[in-house]
Amino acid sequence: MELKLDAGITVYVKVKRRQIPLVCKAASILHVLQGCTCDPGLIFHWSFPRRLRSDLVWLSVYVALSRVRKLANFRSVGLTKKIRAVIEGGPPDSIPSQFENYFLEKERKTKKDAAKYMKNLGWHESTGDAALSL
Repeated sequence: MELKLDAGITVYVKVKRRQIPLVCKAASILHVLQGCTCDPGLIFHWSFPRRLRSDLVWLSVYVALSRVRKLANFRSVGLTKKIRAVIEGGPPDSIPSQFENYFLEKERKTKKDAAKYMKNLGWHESTGDAALSL
């Protein structure tokens, strides 16, 4: 390959070009990817309905970013300033309250059941490390 530099100098360089063909293993919508790990990686096109609520946009961003084992295996296409602001802003206040609505009663029941079973097994609740009482 011949390169002409600013000073009028011509340089010859040997170049070897290799192509790595990429084949789409599977095209999926985001809902299908929930609960999946995308190996070896994921190419994500940032496209959401215009009227999607901001909390749902954040959840969608979370699902997309959490599908790969390492962010180095994630490729982003079409990331806008608006979506970047959603990522950097963290979860909206409505998300923790929704988790509380869905899981608070289950959490209380689990703690109550755990205390009962610890007592039946003779474990000390106060230590927190489930030590056996002798």
